[in-house]
Amino acid sequence: MTFYLLEELTKAGDSMAQKVFKEEIAKRIEGGYLTVTIFLITEGFLKYLALEEFEALLINSKLNLEEYLLMKLKKSDKKSKSSIGDCFQGIGNFYYTFERFEKCLYFYRQALKIFETINDEEGILDILNNIGIVYIKQKLYLKSIKLFYYIIFEKPKYCSAYYNLACIFSLQKRLVPALTNLKKAIDLEPKVYKKQAMDDSDLDYIKDSKEFRKLVMR
Repeated sequence: MTFYLLEELTKAGDSMAQKVFKEEIAKRIEGGYLTVTIFLITEGFLKYLALEEFEALLINSKLNLEEYLLMKLKKSDKKSKSSIGDCFQGIGNFYYTFERFEKCLYFYRQALKIFETINDEEGILDILNNIGIVYIKQKLYLKSIKLFYYIIFEKPKYCSAYYNLACIFSLQKRLVPALTNLKKAIDLEPKVYKKQAMDDSDLDYIKDSKEFRKLVMR
């Protein structure tokens, strides 16, 4: 049975296929081929694993995934280093879905070090944005605000930073800066942020205002 057929059967709820598919993901990562590992992690295949299954792969398997990636990093060219940075970001994303924020931040910071080493400006800003989102979840609002303003200073059209600032100010019950930053995000990416704003509970404080309704309905 092919890898992608197993994925489709897993999505359809086939429990036997799901078991085999998880084993295939683990086996391919443990195989020690960097391109395969990068593909599986950066394309989101970790989402099919439970937390304990991934941690067994990360730490207790015959291939310690973190040590393996760091070893490969030393021998890689700039493009491969960037891809390994993406892997660490993907692992951070995995931990984020389980609200394991300290481990999430650990792997985001590993990715940040790599992107800084190779001067990948886009990678740096994306990771800082992710770190800022984690800080929001941890209610570390001042730290997250500083990060998002830094991102905007470096790249004024980084719309996610404006949106995240709107969420923070809404959570702090600060109507005017919340609406101001939401407007900037919607002006830059209206199709994305109008719908996201309507569904986002972080913005509940500002949703009853006529200014909010005007922003999302215009």
